[in-house]
Amino acid sequence: MNRYAKAVVGALVAGLGALQVAQADNHVTSNEWVQIASAVVAALGLVWGVQNAPAKVAAPVVHLSDEDPNLPVVNALAHLDEPGA
Repeated sequence: MNRYAKAVVGALVAGLGALQVAQADNHVTSNEWVQIASAVVAALGLVWGVQNAPAKVAAPVVHLSDEDPNLPVVNALAHLDEPGA
């Protein structure tokens, strides 16, 4: 994904939201245009400035043989999140 897409979408949503509020009386004044521009610039800067969360890494899969002495413990731990466990 484009690295600026999130910021552009955030700025667009903020600007359109501010424009909708400004058009409540079917007229946009110069002060309202300043507020719309401020919303766009603030959203663009804030969304672009906040880093994305790091990607989650999947837990490694461990394959145990039937002879492994730890197998009953691993099986018990694997089922702790099931209802009634």
